[in-house]
Amino acid sequence: MIKPRPRWSTVLLVRHGQAGSHPDHAGRWDPPLSEIGRAQAGALAERLAELRFDSARVSPLRRAGETGQLIHSALVHQPSLTVDDRLAECHRGRLEGVSERTPEFRAAWRGGTWAAWPGGEDRAQFRSRVGAALDRLHDSPGNHLVVTHGNVINELLCLVIGVTGVAPFRPATASATLLRTDSEGTVQVLAVNDLWHLEDSFAHHLAG
Repeated sequence: MIKPRPRWSTVLLVRHGQAGSHPDHAGRWDPPLSEIGRAQAGALAERLAELRFDSARVSPLRRAGETGQLIHSALVHQPSLTVDDRLAECHRGRLEGVSERTPEFRAAWRGGTWAAWPGGEDRAQFRSRVGAALDRLHDSPGNHLVVTHGNVINELLCLVIGVTGVAPFRPATASATLLRTDSEGTVQVLAVNDLWHLEDSFAHHLAG
């Protein structure tokens, strides 16, 4: 028997606010939010407060959890908040906690893509993990809030548009990306890297 598809599902992907201590040390390194990050998350929480979500999921890492808690506490309609291990940032093995600006990191990144981190997760494993999380939400009707990490959002967008090589997106901290699956199973990208809740976002990037 063919399983009927739900009418629609919408997934709002949120990258956590800026991390404390060393914002460019990514991966499973697990700092809390910085003061700037908390302000970013608070601005997004205020923007989302009146929206209705049927589920809310967060990465197990602290910076995503704190962002998720700030948003969840501001929601007028509060679904249960679930920790989903599949939403964790990629595991960078021996390069965990190493700055993205170092030669070691740049050698592993290889111009915008990666096959495997030394002693860590390879891209195929990562794609399978995060793809499974997205498939679960696309098969569930309603609106879903997901608070996760830059590489997770990047990889999910690559899956949706069919990119296998260089990952072209760079989600900003506290940005929002919106996906919708219609009744035929087609995934539509409705918004990418939305930052309207952060008034100085363009100035920050242009000053870059």
